[in-house]
Amino acid sequence: MSSFAALACAQPSSPNANGVSMGHVHLIVKNVQASKQLWLKLLGAAPASHAWLDGVSMPGMYVWFRQGEPVGGTEGSTIRDLGLRVRDLNAVLERATRANLYSRGTSRKSAYLLAPENVMLELTEHSQMASDVAADHIHLIVTDLVSARQWYTQRFGSPIPGSRLDFIQSDNPMAPTKGRAVDHIGFEVDNPQTYLERLEAVGVKFEIAVRDTPGLKLTPAFLVDPWGTRIELTERPGQNEP
Repeated sequence: MSSFAALACAQPSSPNANGVSMGHVHLIVKNVQASKQLWLKLLGAAPASHAWLDGVSMPGMYVWFRQGEPVGGTEGSTIRDLGLRVRDLNAVLERATRANLYSRGTSRKSAYLLAPENVMLELTEHSQMASDVAADHIHLIVTDLVSARQWYTQRFGSPIPGSRLDFIQSDNPMAPTKGRAVDHIGFEVDNPQTYLERLEAVGVKFEIAVRDTPGLKLTPAFLVDPWGTRIELTERPGQNEP
């Protein structure tokens, strides 16, 4: 499956009442193909690519890779970990051991796994799920739980289908995500131009304004939440396709 429209079946999450759903996370990695193969073989994700994007897909989310030198992993960042559901946790951990990856079980059904570029994955077993792996949650570290929930709910609605956002309180600010291994999270939105105008009306400042991207019918825009997590907004695939 090489077209973006065809790949949409890999993440069938319907948007919430605000027209928003989880789209992707974007990782900066030293070796794109090596990272991609690890997610394919270790976790059982499916290959995904379109135009300049290269990565993997799973129910609820795409993971896109960009080659580069990240300034740090998830530790110390506002994104603490990426949470995934897996069908067979023991099988994943056995493959991780053979690949010399650090893992730590937290219970019979859950574990942490440190992927390349020091990206922490939180794995939870759901043995009856249809796929080998699926998105579950993203842990965001913030200094004010109430304000964080309000900020995201007011701008994007709640819940955000595909991969929920879970917040962890910290007394100390974390490093912003830009340039780190998990550089940003991405939401898909309906009617993006109208949506972005609505955000601007409530005072949202964009890091990168809406722009046309060669080879894509998407119009991405970037903003940063008050705690440092970078967010990309893209048009839902297929909206403007003939």
